[in-house]
Amino acid sequence: MVWKNLLSYDSEKLEEVDIDGTEYLADPDYRPEAVIGQAFGADMDEGSYNQVLADTIEDAQSFYDEDLEVFVQKEVAECMQEMMREGAIVAGETYADDETAMAVSKYSTKEMFELHHENVMREDLDPESVLYVAHPAHMERVKGIGDNIGFEGRPFISSEVEWPSDDNQLWVKSPLLWGPRELAARSFRKLRGEM
Repeated sequence: MVWKNLLSYDSEKLEEVDIDGTEYLADPDYRPEAVIGQAFGADMDEGSYNQVLADTIEDAQSFYDEDLEVFVQKEVAECMQEMMREGAIVAGETYADDETAMAVSKYSTKEMFELHHENVMREDLDPESVLYVAHPAHMERVKGIGDNIGFEGRPFISSEVEWPSDDNQLWVKSPLLWGPRELAARSFRKLRGEM
């Protein structure tokens, strides 16, 4: 169903876990080898949602294993602490000053996962042992596309859904803007057999 988990992510397979006062939904018994972080929006400032994702990756490492390999989209990498960023394998590129993030994504979720899959295979890691870190409303598509490409990932997400109303990318600012675009994106990917 294309509307499943449209504005948040709910799975009975995940449990609430507390990491230093932040609540996440995760599978505490899972033993991942890597974490894949997908950007949400284009902003990379302190307080942006990509900063939330960078912090989530750090918490996932402290929860599972500090040596987890990290594969991230460029916007998330720019928000990571320098030491973490140096060990991460980064895919994609950010918008140039003369480009707008308002109407078009730099990379599709599918294109990012193709790059992540190449990198995971090059690092000789098990693609069936990865964590997905993404915005809760993005997770259904992230998981569907990632699993279709050859990963078998488990979500690790914030239990609270926040919308970055100041982001440069229009469709991530609110559930009213996200919902219709996400329905269209999922329908397109499902019709093409990509999730």
